Amino acid sequence: MKSTNTQQAQSELLACDSEHRKLQQELDAVRQEAASFANTQAEFWTAFNQQTSEMHQLQLELHRNQTQAEVLSEMLNYLEQANAYLDVFDIGQDERGIATINGWHLGRLSTAHVSTAGEQIDWPEINAAWGQTAFLLTVLSRKLACEFSQYQIHPCGPLSAVERLGADHAKYELYGTNEWQIGRLFHSRRFDQAMIGVLACAKQLCERACDLDPALDLPYTIQKDTIGGASIRLQFNHPDTWSRATLSLLITLRMLLHWTIDHNPKP
Repeated sequence: MKSTNTQQAQSELLACDSEHRKLQQELDAVRQEAASFANTQAEFWTAFNQQTSEMHQLQLELHRNQTQAEVLSEMLNYLEQANAYLDVFDIGQDERGIATINGWHLGRLSTAHVSTAGEQIDWPEINAAWGQTAFLLTVLSRKLACEFSQYQIHPCGPLSAVERLGADHAKYELYGTNEWQIGRLFHSRRFDQAMIGVLACAKQLCERACDLDPALDLPYTIQKDTIGGASIRLQFNHPDTWSRATLSLLITLRMLLHWTIDHNPKP
């Protein structure tokens, strides 16, 4: 009888031990599932916060672009109503042959022509001139009903930019800097790309005007990164050559502006 009770107790103990192991396994599985859920939840909130931040930045950029578009639209409407293009875009050159637009110089002096640091044209002035040029391109595009196919101009004063149309939508800064920094070489390449984009847009405007008026004779030929044989690139280029290219560009745009006012292809 005692042996039977012992065997029964051992059987019950084994059953309890088996049940304990089973419960322990289930508990471990629940803990693993809880840990996995916690990780998934953490990843979700991390992604959610990141997307929320990105959406906020996009909303800010959208607001800036909308504000910029409204300002430009008001200026364009004023210009069209007042017919004051020539007053607004005063293009010429100084006694040294450096191009000017609305009093801002668009060019650089070579070291041979600079005796003191103060005589050199600084970048804030050049950047302001590029901003005026970008705005003029936008005005001519609208007046000629010419939508740029390769680049989009973003006139924004001394911080204007040129966007390449395509899969990447690369945006290049249309302004230079005096600062010596690690990224300056990279920025110079981007600046060059922006100016090449400006030339491409100017060429498209010239072609549009010549299509409308085959008798129109423009003074300079634009080919890739050159106008009148002078490269618009600043990097590894001589200041005199670059300044000759910017002068040729503004002279061309001035002629287009005069022709546009005379012919008024788009009211």
